Amino acid sequence: MLAKIIMIFSFYIGIVLTKPIELRIVTKVEPPFVEIDEDITGNSSIKLKGFCIDLLELIVEKYPDINYTIHFVKDGGYGNLVNGKWNGMVGELMRDEADMILAGLTITSLRQQYILFTKPFMNADLGIVMKSAEKEISWYGYLKVFDLHVWLLLMISLIAFSVFVWLVADIESESSPMMDCVMNTISVMATQGPVISPKNIAGKIMCTFLWLFSLMVVTYFTAKLTANFTTQSLESRPGSIEELLKYPKYSFGTTNNGAVYSVFKHSQYNAFEKLYNVMSNSAISPFVNSTKNGINRVRESTKYVFISESPFLLTHVLKKPCNLDMIVSPQSPTTGGGYGLAFKKEDSFIREMFSQRIIELHENGQLSVIRHRWWEDRNECPKSDANLELDQQPISLLQTAGVFIILCVGVGLGLFTKIIEIMTRFLVPYFKKKSVVVTKIEYPMLFNLLTLFSFIIKTVITKPIELKVVTKVEPPFVEIDEDITSNSSIRHKGFCIDLLDLIVRKYPNINYTIHLVNDGGYGNLVNGQWNGMMGELLRDEADMILAGLTITSLRQQYVLFTKPFMNANLGFVMKSTQKEISWFGYLYVFDLNVWILLVLSLVAFSTIVYMVSDIDCEGSPILDCVMNAISVMTTQGPVIHPKNFAGKILCAFFWMFSLMFVTYFTAKLTANFTTLNLESRPNSIEDLLKYPKYLFGTTNNGAVYSAFAHSQYNAFEALYNIMYNSPISPFVNSTENGINRARENSNYAFISETPFLLPHVLRKPCDLDMIISPQSPTSGGGFGFAFRKDDIAVREIFSQRIVELHETGQLSAIRHRWWEDRNECPKFNANIILDPQPISLLQTAGVFIIILVGMILGLFAKIDYIMPFMILMIAFFYLRSSEVTALELRIVTKIEPPFVEFDGDSTNNSALKLKGFCIDLLELIVEKHPDIKYTFHLVNDGFYGMLVNGTWNGMMGELLRGEADMVLAGFTITSLRKQYVLFTKSFMNVNLGFVIKSVQNEISWFDYMNVFDFNVWVLLMISLISFSVSVWLVSDIENENCSIMDCIMNTISALVSKGSVVNPKNFAGKILCTFFSAFSLVIVTYFTAKVTANFTTKNLHSRPNSIEDLLKYPEYSFGTGINGAVYSTFAQSQYDAFETIYNIMDNSAISPFVNSTENGINRARENSKYAFISETPYLLPYVYKKPCDLDMVISTRSPKTGGGFGFAFNRENISIEQLFSLRIVELHETGQLSMIRHRWWEDRNQCLKSNGNELSGNHPISLFQTAGVFVILFVGMGVGLFVKIVEIMRRRLFPHFKERFLGVTK
Repeated sequence: MLAKIIMIFSFYIGIVLTKPIELRIVTKVEPPFVEIDEDITGNSSIKLKGFCIDLLELIVEKYPDINYTIHFVKDGGYGNLVNGKWNGMVGELMRDEADMILAGLTITSLRQQYILFTKPFMNADLGIVMKSAEKEISWYGYLKVFDLHVWLLLMISLIAFSVFVWLVADIESESSPMMDCVMNTISVMATQGPVISPKNIAGKIMCTFLWLFSLMVVTYFTAKLTANFTTQSLESRPGSIEELLKYPKYSFGTTNNGAVYSVFKHSQYNAFEKLYNVMSNSAISPFVNSTKNGINRVRESTKYVFISESPFLLTHVLKKPCNLDMIVSPQSPTTGGGYGLAFKKEDSFIREMFSQRIIELHENGQLSVIRHRWWEDRNECPKSDANLELDQQPISLLQTAGVFIILCVGVGLGLFTKIIEIMTRFLVPYFKKKSVVVTKIEYPMLFNLLTLFSFIIKTVITKPIELKVVTKVEPPFVEIDEDITSNSSIRHKGFCIDLLDLIVRKYPNINYTIHLVNDGGYGNLVNGQWNGMMGELLRDEADMILAGLTITSLRQQYVLFTKPFMNANLGFVMKSTQKEISWFGYLYVFDLNVWILLVLSLVAFSTIVYMVSDIDCEGSPILDCVMNAISVMTTQGPVIHPKNFAGKILCAFFWMFSLMFVTYFTAKLTANFTTLNLESRPNSIEDLLKYPKYLFGTTNNGAVYSAFAHSQYNAFEALYNIMYNSPISPFVNSTENGINRARENSNYAFISETPFLLPHVLRKPCDLDMIISPQSPTSGGGFGFAFRKDDIAVREIFSQRIVELHETGQLSAIRHRWWEDRNECPKFNANIILDPQPISLLQTAGVFIIILVGMILGLFAKIDYIMPFMILMIAFFYLRSSEVTALELRIVTKIEPPFVEFDGDSTNNSALKLKGFCIDLLELIVEKHPDIKYTFHLVNDGFYGMLVNGTWNGMMGELLRGEADMVLAGFTITSLRKQYVLFTKSFMNVNLGFVIKSVQNEISWFDYMNVFDFNVWVLLMISLISFSVSVWLVSDIENENCSIMDCIMNTISALVSKGSVVNPKNFAGKILCTFFSAFSLVIVTYFTAKVTANFTTKNLHSRPNSIEDLLKYPEYSFGTGINGAVYSTFAQSQYDAFETIYNIMDNSAISPFVNSTENGINRARENSKYAFISETPYLLPYVYKKPCDLDMVISTRSPKTGGGFGFAFNRENISIEQLFSLRIVELHETGQLSMIRHRWWEDRNQCLKSNGNELSGNHPISLFQTAGVFVILFVGMGVGLFVKIVEIMRRRLFPHFKERFLGVTK
């Protein structure tokens, strides 16, 4: 630090006393870092722009005596060492042809040996780009809906049913009765209505159950096919650079010079070595000369992947034609330490000055501003930020044009055929005798350096070192390589063995022997004695412990640990979920109220039809009306055909009702299939407390057990108490026993360190899920090797070697070898696969039961000639977790729940009773120092503290005026406040966020009308009328009295899948009807699929997901508190987005600022388009309170208000501040701060929500949602009754009036 200060001071003297500095800058065109602004021929007058140019101007504007000229590098390269000489910009700098490099130049260790780099102005990960995936289309995708067993059983069932109908039903047939029965079954299954009409009760019962069966099968088929369409664009693609090895269909490459090429060529990371070998041995070279060439190659080939640094790739991804996908690979090795500006070794003064300025630009946000300017603000491919925008718009006319073409072609062919028929009749009369019968077609320094030096001298000069190494078999850390009886010849393998070999390979004077620990334990302190490997090390039976030994504070008091070779979080495993299969899943579609109303509606409709319609019936008319209602509801067409106009209107409305109802049924069942595999399960260790059905445990010795037994973290205490007091002990002796227990019991979760769990999860039978809990306390400081206290020299050399292996990537390589490369359970890394399996036999068993029951009842009715009354209703209910002298501190505070709250009502200030997070924290601090006394009083003006006209108000003002000794509140640490007062260490870090009112799903009675836009509805009406007229003109219809009204009824019936009312005899009419059937099938499919998509995406809303995003939503107004740190952040920010937001707020006609957080929350509740911005700990208590109508968005990437929350003191109270700071650090380490935070936030949550796996759209359809469907039915019944009354009146008043056009006879 002293050296840096001297350098900067000397640089200042230099620029003040000496002549101006002239810098010759070399650069390279690489948008958006450096771009040519204009095409100019003279090199001296080249005008450039770009991120690096803006950065350079921001740096030198502070130092006007710095002048510069820019020229381009001659060979166009960044700089590589080739045959001992540097080329590119680094070469020009080394040859003194330039003084500085201005570019996105990667800071690498090799380059740092020759030149100086500034602090990095940008960090960068490697990434890949590939061409956006295109949807695959399969001709026979519909066959994948059911598995083979279901298709076979379906065929057998249909044949069997046809035989039963032939045996049981009394039917009349002009040709083959058996063939008619088969044709009837196929027609019903294709929702075209029955071909035969059995006269007896037995046949009618069997047909009723066939209709129900066919409805379920077709609904399952449609729902599953729609779910497959919903998820068909999800393609398995590489999710990281390493994963490219798993996809042999992809070729991949990079530039043939620069940092990325060097990383692959010189890497010791196994995956990168393999990738380089594949690239260098490729028949067609995958290397390119520039990033631009790489991008062009990707655009030309869907199977080529280009690898580079993500900032270079992002530029192209954000440009049209918007056909590239970028995957950033943050876990992969990087090319270096980010991007920096480069100088010669003798220019260290200038380098330090540039570095200092870069840090300033980081702090004031100006670097973020210019980064946005050159990347995000030039985005030509805008996409929604967080919400998946699924097509919620109505289907447009263009989308349905192809459907209407079917109809037009049909009408044209029909008319053409009619003309042919007429010509045939007149010109070739004898063709009638030879006519062809047309049938249907189904188409972590010095001391360390001294010890290290002494050890190296020892290893070179003295005799070899012999290490007795103790270990324990725990795959994959240590495994037995061979089964040998003598202990001296035991051979081992594993991660720790490979790591030991890599360490001692550099020091050949180190020899070692390995033996296994006697008692099999790692090491616990029991009655003052250490057992396990720790015991052997302390008893001098071993010199070193080689194992995955957790570094804990207790063990560190007795032994020395190396630097950790692996970090580990706690996690748990449980048995993978198995899909719940219900035979009668279709009954969960509607709630009980809807089912009841449906039955009542069918009964009412049947009764009114019986009363109103003039029908001819040979048996029971009321039974035929009931049969008719069931037939229509199951899309099998009507059984009865009313002759009068009233009955026809009644039936037309009922057909529309049934179409809507079946569509709702199909759409909801599809949505359930789409979300079938999503289950709510614990996603952290703490979450186990929310799932009482799960038993959980760990090993009964070791670091994990100690973490729970001695934790002061509230959740871990509760978990330990549950485990300790469980009647069935959840503890096990080893990890393997815990894994076996989890496999045997699907409701048992085994907790351990994740590296011990992962080998079992990656092994067959692949029936375990592992949940990593990164936010939970850990069992220690990772895994390390252990030595006795007197072996510090050996420990240091091992630690140094471990650090080297970390840097070279060799540790990653051996970790991959012993974990990932042994994975027997490969899964897709990035794609969500939503239930791609076919529907199994068990899932459809309930549907087949319907037809089985129907056949049995039909036989029974045939034998006994009785008519059983069958109404079977099954209802499923959902049942709605250090000493100082005595001190008197005058503490000023402010009521702001949950930091500080009133504990009780009191009139005098001395009796002020308070509670809250800050009060609990204060008590934990002073309980260690009982001589500290304090009194509270509330701030007079209610403010935190702002500097207004040179005077501080609020709590800051009282503290500075000597009216208080300490501020106790959620008080933001800002640079301005720190100039006046002392702050403790931060007790809480915070982000900015905002709250908005939760979105309420709009429920409309007539949601189905939003499926098509207005143009489609109009064209549909015109098409139906035109088709009806065409049929009337063209078709030879059996009924001579068939009117145009009958043709319109026929069109409506066919469109709603109820079969035909009229049957044309001639070929023209049949062609016309065939094309209309295809048209109606496609239009109904469009309708069903769109309703399904709307149900599936009903809860997805596009809303702002960061503070910056508020600018994209003009319909939202936004505001914050009129005082405090948040207001100052916006008012004084140099961040472009925050400046814009502040200007909008400041210039708003209705002030968006409020006096308190509570007022801001109330305003958000009253106005669904108002967003209140504040620090998230202040917002969260309101989000957790009823009425649970607020959503909070945390903006993690936005600038923060300061350095978190701290307590404030006068500057003369430095000793008290240090005491408080020390105690806060202790409370952080012990977990007690986490505990009280949970007490005042999470434990008071009144709005418990699912963890993220439960989709809110998985509830049954409510009665309100289906009200519009029932309206169709009720309107139909009303209109039918009205027309019937009119008919009666007409007959009596006008007995001789005939309406043949409407088809109404006497």
